[in-house]
Amino acid sequence: MAAILVAGGILSIHVYSQDQSLSRFLLIKLARDQSNVLCSSKAFTQCMGFTETRCLELSEQSVEQCLMPLPERIDLEMLENETIENCPKKIYQDAGYEDEKAQQCLTQALQ
Repeated sequence: MAAILVAGGILSIHVYSQDQSLSRFLLIKLARDQSNVLCSSKAFTQCMGFTETRCLELSEQSVEQCLMPLPERIDLEMLENETIENCPKKIYQDAGYEDEKAQQCLTQALQ
């Protein structure tokens, strides 16, 4: 879920980055900030069928397992957005939350 938003953030940063690299710290901060907003949305959490706390737990697990292992500086040309997106999807899926449902809920929450 958050991976979708993070990928969008990466693309935006890519446009403005002159050295063509991204700080892992910034990527983690973006992911956490976006998760805080998303997880505090009652429309989203109710649609997904989990609490704000559970949403934040899964988000933090995604950060720890998917983003923290990345190098300190990430070359944007070498960045595999698909890899970064698939890791959190698996974490949410293993917890019983499907990506299709998350996308529907995200769309609903943004309306």
